[in-house]
Order: sequence, then structure tokens, then C-alpha cells
Amino acid sequence: MRGELKTIQQKIMDLPKSEMNALKHWLDDVVGSDPIANPINIKEQKFDSEAWDRQIEADAKSGKLDFLKAEALEAKEKGLLKEI
Repeated sequence: MRGELKTIQQKIMDLPKSEMNALKHWLDDVVGSDPIANPINIKEQKFDSEAWDRQIEADAKSGKLDFLKAEALEAKEKGLLKEI
């Protein structure tokens, strides 16, 4: 097993940058990027705006954010919104 892992690690390190980025995004989608639940990359945690955008889009499509729309529409009907 140890030899297999080293081989995989080396193949990953040899990937072109674009493929390395694609792999990173795939891993973020599969494993997630929560350092507490999945401590894969604790040393270099940084905000990944593309992963954030993908998650928001998926949540919106699945209906998880419908309550926000309902709250906004209700606030509008009650006249609670103001121009900015």
C-alpha cells in the first residue's frame, strides 16, 4: 500500500497545473473543504471562491435556499425593504 501511495503522489505532482486544479476542485466536491470534518489540507486553508460559487449554485438548484427567497418576498410585501 505504501508504494502505491507514493506512486499516486508522484503522478499527482507531475500533473500540469490545469489538471492539478481540476483534481483539487473534484476533491473539494467529493471530500469537502471543512478542515474540522475533513482535515486534509489544514496547513493551507484558504477561501476558494470557485468552490463557494459551485456550492451556492448547487444549493440554489436543490431548493435549499428557497426559504431566503420566501423571506425576502414576505419582507417586500410588508414594506420592510429599503432602497440602497
